[in-house]
Amino acid sequence: MMQKMISGQRIISGRGIMTMSFLAIIMASCNQPAPSGGNPAPEQVPPAADAIVYVNSDTLLAKYQFFKDLQAELEKQGKSLESQVSSRTGNFQKQVSNYQQNAATMTPGERQSTEQNLGKAQQELQAFQQKVSQDLMKAEQDANDKLHSKVQAFLQEYAGLNDYKFVLTYSRSNNAVLFADSTLDVTDEVLNGLNAAYAKEKK
Repeated sequence: MMQKMISGQRIISGRGIMTMSFLAIIMASCNQPAPSGGNPAPEQVPPAADAIVYVNSDTLLAKYQFFKDLQAELEKQGKSLESQVSSRTGNFQKQVSNYQQNAATMTPGERQSTEQNLGKAQQELQAFQQKVSQDLMKAEQDANDKLHSKVQAFLQEYAGLNDYKFVLTYSRSNNAVLFADSTLDVTDEVLNGLNAAYAKEKK
């Protein structure tokens, strides 16, 4: 009786292009050390209202050119990797189809050898698919780290120049701030500054 044939398994390249999320509330604060000599620390005075501002992260990510370039780079990398997976998957399926068509005319030894080769090819394909998924995840994490570092560095300098104690982030999808006075919105200032700095880097 002919041995059970190894079936072709379709390989799907993970989640495709992964959408990056803006990770953290970025704040710039001034912390005073406790005085020496065991004396109690003086009572801290709450910051003035104008010492706290916020940035709309939805607007920031929609209009920050650095983020747009990161997205384009990730999409290009994702399409390239997915194309490689699709090509290897198609080649494997052709091998399986060829085996199905010719198995009846093969000797037992030929069938056993072919099935072993197909099993090895299937394992290699699955390993490649896993590597592609890991590569895409790492690329997304690296992009998020770059974005976070660049925005945080800018906001630290921006807050220092304007004597802001906190710079909060606001987003419709992750709305930790229930209400914010629009006069405290510095999104446009931050966005213009970030884009100007990035434009200089690209020159």
